Amino acid sequence: MHWEMGKAAADSLSLPVEPALIAYRLQDRGTIVPSAVEGPVCILTEDDLKHAGTWQKLLSTCKIHPVAFARYVNEHFPSIQDEVFCQAIGWKTDFQNLADFREMKTMDSLSVQMAESFELPVNALRLWQRLEQRTELIEMFRARNLKRNLVREIVQDLYDLEAETRKETIAELLRYSASWVARSGTFPGEDLRDLVRRRRFPQSEVIRNRIREIKKSMALPGHLLLEIPPDLENGMTEIRLQFRKIGDFERLLAVTNSAVFQSRLKEILDLL
Repeated sequence: MHWEMGKAAADSLSLPVEPALIAYRLQDRGTIVPSAVEGPVCILTEDDLKHAGTWQKLLSTCKIHPVAFARYVNEHFPSIQDEVFCQAIGWKTDFQNLADFREMKTMDSLSVQMAESFELPVNALRLWQRLEQRTELIEMFRARNLKRNLVREIVQDLYDLEAETRKETIAELLRYSASWVARSGTFPGEDLRDLVRRRRFPQSEVIRNRIREIKKSMALPGHLLLEIPPDLENGMTEIRLQFRKIGDFERLLAVTNSAVFQSRLKEILDLL
């Protein structure tokens, strides 16, 4: 390893990153990290790249997602041990991390995009790779600015559907997104998640409808809120009281202590 001054332009060996202030070039092969301007260029040898410390210094000058990095080293440096790269990105070299890294090396460009845009873990990316119409899905996720947790849940639930049902569900998701016209607020990403859930768990929609009927029959005052878990499975049922005066609090508390409220609440909880 030695240093020179100059400008290292990007070439076929370069990482898919923005040019950096400090460049790294592999002797006789090409530029790994290109430079934005003329400046210090670190000239590396093949032996230098066999050490995790070299890659750590190199990666400290640029920003790249681990999945994109894994694909890069699989293409350009397949003979270097995976333990070196795991250490370079700050992973422990245990069995699971090594298995995940090796799987990341084989992932396609759409999986890199999903990892970069929504930080999907390897187990979710594994499912994502097996879905149909992924280009259309990722465009929809981005256009509607979906939260990471919703994207992960949608991917997981889509994978669990039968192939034909999954195809129909994806088409329905795309139609819903394309036809939605903003009236106020942001796009209801939860609606997409719930649409897939209804296909995965048909019985859950029956339960939702029954809970809506029960809540409607309770005729709750506006400042008494009864919320159930969105997926009917995880999370807690919440009762919230909103008030300004002690009298308002006492009236709301009286409602929750009434026999009718207690009976209807029990019906809801028995359905969950």
